[in-house]
Amino acid sequence: MPVLELALLTLLPPAPPFAPSTRAALLRAKAAMQAHSGAAFAFLGSGAAPHHVFVLGAWASVDDHMRRFVPGAANQAVLRDVEGKVAVEWLAHVDVPLGEVLGVVSRGGCVIERVAVRRQARSAFEETLEKRGDGVGGWRVDDPGAEYLGDTQSEDEDVFVWVGKGEIEHQESESGENPVHEDGGKDAVRLIDRTAVAILDLENQS
Repeated sequence: MPVLELALLTLLPPAPPFAPSTRAALLRAKAAMQAHSGAAFAFLGSGAAPHHVFVLGAWASVDDHMRRFVPGAANQAVLRDVEGKVAVEWLAHVDVPLGEVLGVVSRGGCVIERVAVRRQARSAFEETLEKRGDGVGGWRVDDPGAEYLGDTQSEDEDVFVWVGKGEIEHQESESGENPVHEDGGKDAVRLIDRTAVAILDLENQS
């Protein structure tokens, strides 16, 4: 099943963010990922956190990424290239088309938001999002115990990733009631993080 990759990188000191050597290493990593996956990868940045970079791309499946590309020679060369320059804070695979996400991001003014949703409230949560036309999102499809996820997830929660406008942990119906709360309680949706982002053009950055 094709999956979106979303990963958060930290640009490490002492080099300033996007030093020429770091930028070159990131572009070589992008080329390697695109060559294996056949998808168009992109980098996203946040003005509030210039040392953070999001990686956005797609793979044929989670296994294609984690069991074929990651241990392969091309990625091992990438890891040697970025050592001491970049650290991976977390990565996730999400059930949403890359093209739809890139379409939203390219319009600007959007956020990446991750929320944990109690499983019994999942259907109600999805119904509230269907009424919105200001973004796209999907459920994380990784094994909850995967080390690369970088966050804590309760056994009764699933993680939803949203790319678009506004906040999704507070959704109400037209009557002003929240069906998510009715199914899962007042804490049925828990914000993990929210970051305003924009596309980074590293190829033409000076």
